[in-house]
Amino acid sequence: MGKVTFSLGQEKEAEFWAWLTEGHIISELLAPQPSGKANQRLRVVSTEEIKQLITDALDKGDKLLINKLLEIASQPQPLSSDLIRKSVRVGNGEYLKLLYVKLLEQTSFSEVIVHMLVPYAMDYLNSFRSQHEKELEDKSPRLNHLIALIESWQSMSPESRSRAVDMGIYDYEGMKEVSPDYPYKLDDIKATLSRFIFGELEKEFSGAIHYKRTEVYEEFKKEWSKELSEAPLSLMTLEASIDPGDTNRVVFTPKAYLTKRLTVEDQEKLFEKYGEDDVVSFVQRYTPGASGNEKEPYVGLRTEGGLRDITLYREVSLPACSAHVRDPIHFEVEDTPTKILLERIEKDSIQLRMLIEALCKRVDIDVASFFGKEFENIRELRENAYVAATWLARSETLTNFLKIATKLAKTTDDFSMIGMINSCRNRIIDDGIVQGFVWDLVDSSVKRRSVVSFYVSKDVWRFLPLAIKGKDWITIANNYLASRRK
Repeated sequence: MGKVTFSLGQEKEAEFWAWLTEGHIISELLAPQPSGKANQRLRVVSTEEIKQLITDALDKGDKLLINKLLEIASQPQPLSSDLIRKSVRVGNGEYLKLLYVKLLEQTSFSEVIVHMLVPYAMDYLNSFRSQHEKELEDKSPRLNHLIALIESWQSMSPESRSRAVDMGIYDYEGMKEVSPDYPYKLDDIKATLSRFIFGELEKEFSGAIHYKRTEVYEEFKKEWSKELSEAPLSLMTLEASIDPGDTNRVVFTPKAYLTKRLTVEDQEKLFEKYGEDDVVSFVQRYTPGASGNEKEPYVGLRTEGGLRDITLYREVSLPACSAHVRDPIHFEVEDTPTKILLERIEKDSIQLRMLIEALCKRVDIDVASFFGKEFENIRELRENAYVAATWLARSETLTNFLKIATKLAKTTDDFSMIGMINSCRNRIIDDGIVQGFVWDLVDSSVKRRSVVSFYVSKDVWRFLPLAIKGKDWITIANNYLASRRK
């Protein structure tokens, strides 16, 4: 083998060449040049060459050099099919891009990364063999070993498809879920979150307003409210989905999960306290499929088989928010209210105005005069639908109106309508606060993600970093998506 040298910045290249040729890496410091100057380069030598170097050192009595050379010569270079788990640090933009592909493929990070890297590994190895055909003519077993490992990479490791490998950094992430992280004090948002979540839950059953106020519901609401107050994020997750029209965008929908395990004994106590019919009705309305089988809804009847333990379960979605990849490092959260959220706020805004007009008639206030300036501002803001829809709810004029209306109120119906206006106003404001919360939640949760993991053969890893050297994960992902479309 001819003299093969590498610079000190090419350690990985030198290691791969030494392994592939069954050679040994020495520093030129171990082989002084005729000029007497040491060359700071790495050199790959054959077994025969290192034997000669050891003999020369013995002749010179250089004990230090003898020991170093013998240590190098005694290091084995075996073939291996063993798998190792590698964790690679990625930028936030790269993480989002990999997450997009993972969601598209409905699999794990590790599986996606393997799919992406196999072509790079194969291309590199084929190119390498072509460039060094003469030097490697007797090393085909090692090359064939690597090619076989690459070809079987996608199927040789069941663990590589395990969700447990999908750890963004420290905690478990499911196929579509990302653990939420909020950077500010949750005390400032807890009450609003609780109101929003239960408002959404109750709105889903708005056709039965009288029912949702029953004592059964209030008991469960009290317990769930306590859980939300103590640790709201423990009941939440971020569900990720792709934007079909933009491969650089991931949509996140925070979801709260209200659950309660009820043993047979718990159910019996509820029957005794509230009556079986009310309890069964509550479970059926608020937790469909609570029996554990969607086709066999909970009925609470004392059949021959008797009752069984059940888990009440309800999922409540918060407003969605998207994150857009800008470059390997950066991303941008776009908190423009979704169409669904905007429609809801606009609907509440219309209801708010109707309630105000109705109350004005009851307490003899000229609505056009009192709210004239606010109505004019809303008309001028029509191009910004979200600001226009929330303008009245946020105005100081409405606060002043409620103060005056309270003084002028004469009947219980007047006070009831004031309460309805205040509730409607709070819903609109809460929606905006929750949207801001979601923005911060998504931004912080993505920023926490900086590591992805996958399994790879120990021998393939000897050259894999060289195969993708100079390429970022966004480029790798885009090339994969292009090949997938073909």
